[in-house]
Amino acid sequence: MSNLSDVCQRIYERQGQQAVLDACTGVGGIDWKFCDPCEVASPMDPDDDTCLVCGTLHKIPDDWIQASACADCVMVSANGEGASEDWDAETYGRNVAGHMVAIGDDYGFSWWSCDLCDTRLAGERFHVTLIPHRIPRPMSPTKA
Repeated sequence: MSNLSDVCQRIYERQGQQAVLDACTGVGGIDWKFCDPCEVASPMDPDDDTCLVCGTLHKIPDDWIQASACADCVMVSANGEGASEDWDAETYGRNVAGHMVAIGDDYGFSWWSCDLCDTRLAGERFHVTLIPHRIPRPMSPTKA
């Protein structure tokens, strides 16, 4: 989060969405894009392309992987269990290692292989995003 994001967050908390929009109007170097959660064109942080009003990420980082997953992989990703007997846990583990799996929309029925377990069985496919695990930064102590 940039200093600009911090400032906009404080403005939002005190005065709301319109105050952030007004504060960013005319500021050089800030791109504006339509933001679904805000329901209007909103200013984007030039450092990471997040909405300066609501914080929504609008650009997927280069190290995030977009993939198509079968229903078994979605069940295991969400619940830690629930795959059928012929599901390939070893391949899934190798492909997902070091990542969190964010589950998105249903692509529908497909004959394409699953990107996570490599099954070639036909069935439902879901959009997933593999997000690398990050070591969290230590929080700085707050000043009283």
